[in-house]
Amino acid sequence: MQEVYAMRMYSVLGILTLIAATGLVSEAIGAPAPGRVRPSEQAGVDLQPFGLRRTLRGTRPLLVILMQLPDSEFPEGYDGAFYDRLLFGPGGPTVKGYYRSTSNGLFTLSRAGIVGPFRFRPGNVDRMEAVRQVARSGTFDFHRYDANRDGKVTPAELAVLVVAANPGTGGQTDGGTRNTRYVFPMCSTAEGTCRAGEIEVRARPSGVDHAASFLTIAHELGHQMYDMIDIYHSGRSRSNNQGLSLAGATMIGGNDNREMFHLDPWHKLSVGWLQPRTESLKSSGSATIGPPDVGYPSSQRPILFHDPDRGPNEFFLVEFRRRTRQSGDSRSDPGSPFRGYDSDVPRTGVVIWYVKLGSGRRPANLPVRIRPGDNGRIDSRVRPDDVVGSDGIGDFVAWGANGRLDTEKSGDDKHDQDAGILAYAPDWPARNGSQRIYSASDGWIRLSWLDGTDTGTRIRIGPMSSTPSTASVEWNTRGRAVAIRSRIREISPTAASNGGIIFADGTFPVQQDSLQATLVNFLGQHELPIATWTQNRISARVPESVTPENYLFMLQSGAGVAASNGVFYRVTEPTTAPPPTSSASTLPLNRWWDEANTENFTTILPADASFDFYRRVRLEGWVFTPNMPKPRGTIPLYHWRSLSRKDSFVTTDPAWAPGTSRERSGGYRFRGVVGYIYPPTTTARAGIRPLYGWESPSRTDRFVTTDPGWAGRVGDRRSPDYQFVRVEGYVLAGSDSR
Repeated sequence: MQEVYAMRMYSVLGILTLIAATGLVSEAIGAPAPGRVRPSEQAGVDLQPFGLRRTLRGTRPLLVILMQLPDSEFPEGYDGAFYDRLLFGPGGPTVKGYYRSTSNGLFTLSRAGIVGPFRFRPGNVDRMEAVRQVARSGTFDFHRYDANRDGKVTPAELAVLVVAANPGTGGQTDGGTRNTRYVFPMCSTAEGTCRAGEIEVRARPSGVDHAASFLTIAHELGHQMYDMIDIYHSGRSRSNNQGLSLAGATMIGGNDNREMFHLDPWHKLSVGWLQPRTESLKSSGSATIGPPDVGYPSSQRPILFHDPDRGPNEFFLVEFRRRTRQSGDSRSDPGSPFRGYDSDVPRTGVVIWYVKLGSGRRPANLPVRIRPGDNGRIDSRVRPDDVVGSDGIGDFVAWGANGRLDTEKSGDDKHDQDAGILAYAPDWPARNGSQRIYSASDGWIRLSWLDGTDTGTRIRIGPMSSTPSTASVEWNTRGRAVAIRSRIREISPTAASNGGIIFADGTFPVQQDSLQATLVNFLGQHELPIATWTQNRISARVPESVTPENYLFMLQSGAGVAASNGVFYRVTEPTTAPPPTSSASTLPLNRWWDEANTENFTTILPADASFDFYRRVRLEGWVFTPNMPKPRGTIPLYHWRSLSRKDSFVTTDPAWAPGTSRERSGGYRFRGVVGYIYPPTTTARAGIRPLYGWESPSRTDRFVTTDPGWAGRVGDRRSPDYQFVRVEGYVLAGSDSR
């Protein structure tokens, strides 16, 4: 967006008159006006009515049993070492890492053991027989996993996966546990000890073919460990919700397929891995949603929309997903670049889930349909209330106005039903369970209940970049496609010179080209280039052309009409910083990223430098070279590194000046001065960029960036848990070639 200065006296006077008459300025720091946009209900919400059963946390030991069929053996390469790497590592991706990711860091697997191969006896390929063979062999000590010492080992104490040397890529898990009891010694060959005594193994083993996909293994374990419900089957296909949930279809691609996508948000909610924000379908609002593959900060969690009058049995979950798989990546080669555990969603955008619960707070089976049999027609007798229709795949008979199917099934006609978790589609309900992912191009989306009743809510998605880190959504409950009104709660700072950044906190709609951030007074108005826009904060840069004076900061529509309240802001006289010297005395400040160790590494080495495991992210700017006299008005940028923490960072913080000691706690060692930059007190102007500092405790990672999307102030947070630290100073702007 270009910097614009306009002298529209009639428009400016009209806006200021309107503000004065309505008192919008006085509301700038007050509570939101009643009846407009109500805050999220997320504090203290009881999620049990929406399906929360328990919180599954910690680490589940997993026993892997390799079994050969009576007439088959494992092909070359499919051995214990192969499944050890696939399930537990080292390296990645692993099923262990997948569960850590999809559970938001709350749950994972550990290696109890990999035993075998054993061989099924002819006529008995039951998975429980595999458990019996392991027990009889004495190669695994089940006593060690009787955590509560009650003489029983249950699926909550030990998960079991049986891998069969069977052609195919399928898997299966039975519905309940089965018991087997042993009275002979149980041995652990690793320890060389045996313990005699009775132990009862209550197992629910999952089974997969030896070349099953990565997600099929995780899928079957999901049935065993937290009663995951299949949501892939319908009479039309067995691929409902494919690519959107682990509970959907996972028998995809060929042998050893390595496609990745997360569990759906309802299953995460049901075991306490997700606490969505809850919003009533009777209130309008807007929000920013983060992706699941990096964890959810509290302000970016998915949203649960419900109608308090309708009850908790039927609701919507809205989440953001992003595709990171690149076109050249292999889907079967373990050496292909790892892009994350949600990399293979069909495309980037917002998914709207419809959830219908039945007894026990579990997804209901949606009403039965009768479809044509092998003869291609419906032979059933259609009763007056039933409905005959078509969904583009074939004719069907569906339930009628009384909410049930009265048709009498006959001949080879088929009963079909879907589970009550479906990705919402625009021609709902005929295309429910499709791979529909929404973006800004979809405009306002009408939400309807399964019976076709309009919820009265319209939702739309904000514009996204080619590689978005979040998605913005806005909803209106008036049954009309009308944007919510912006509310500015406060701005900071309240005064700055030209080139400074204004941060405005409040409630805002998704960013639209028709909305402009402006500074307005009786002399005219200035349009401000937007740096960042979320649903609770926007930031904009003050143009160089703005005259030092008092203004109102506000949003306007493209027609120059006030679109928000106004907040007082003062543009101060600028101060000057020392001019940059020639490029011969400067060096590029490049940022690199190590995916395996989640480490940012900032260096003055050139862009074409080669680092094992690191990829270059961006040029952050230019710094004055450290091996020449320090330029007037600059400060040193210190470099520290800890090998034990796998963390490297740069800072101008005087507390990190090396002084007499070049070592700090945590194993940090001073690596030198990477260059000189202007101090944080420098007035922003053309030719220089602020260098923002952020820190993630969970990743033990600190990094700096000039990316406007990471502009921040103390108290700001980004996913997974990055916290804004400080503005380190200002670097010189410029391209790779300067």
